[in-house]
Amino acid sequence: MLDYKLKDSVLILSEANKTGTRVASIIFDPFDENSKTLTGIWKDLISGKTLPVQVSRDYDMTGGKDTAWTNKDVIQAISLKGRYFKTVLSKDSGEYYAAVRGVKILDKKTGILLQQIPVDCQQRGIYSIAVDDYNFDGYEDFSIFEEAYAGANESSLYFLYNPTKKKYFKSNIYGISLVFDPVSKTITESNACCGGRERSVTTYRLVKNEMVEVASHHYVWDEKEQDYVEKKKPVRKKNPINLIH
Repeated sequence: MLDYKLKDSVLILSEANKTGTRVASIIFDPFDENSKTLTGIWKDLISGKTLPVQVSRDYDMTGGKDTAWTNKDVIQAISLKGRYFKTVLSKDSGEYYAAVRGVKILDKKTGILLQQIPVDCQQRGIYSIAVDDYNFDGYEDFSIFEEAYAGANESSLYFLYNPTKKKYFKSNIYGISLVFDPVSKTITESNACCGGRERSVTTYRLVKNEMVEVASHHYVWDEKEQDYVEKKKPVRKKNPINLIH
């Protein structure tokens, strides 16, 4: 990950180590965002060694309702050991924003495409992909942000790793604002509604990669208590006829 600083037409991209210490920089002087080619230097801030750098514009992602384009890759900030991700974006005419139409998984050493998966999701730039062990089997899986809803609600698509095939497949894990607990091996779904006045919390376990409900609670905001209070489900009255028999 690179931080940047732009001042007086000089762009400095800085790389830090795990402790946060800057160890290298890429400097473009001058920097012109409209230029098709940029020339600069890479500098090791520890040894002072420098190397020339030249980058060329591959494409841009023009916005606006009247523009349309397809299949432009965006490298993702998060990666796996030995693999990295790109999202594939396309923009239809009449739409203001591009959508993610696919996910590419590539080998870090060679850049070879290992797998491409079609999706249809809203895009979050370089932060569309997340990585975790979603089915608690010891292998890293990945998810992609799908859509944002009212309030803090959002959903993602979850892809699990098959160690035999060394491929990822779309899972049946789905819900609103899911949180995965590796200790209890449970999944918690939190769904808020009605302007935040009500929310439900449901806990699941995975059985053969299928979500099975364990517990569900519904909470309503109480003005008097100034807190959420659990709303109990009404108890069904027994049928008197059944009691007689």
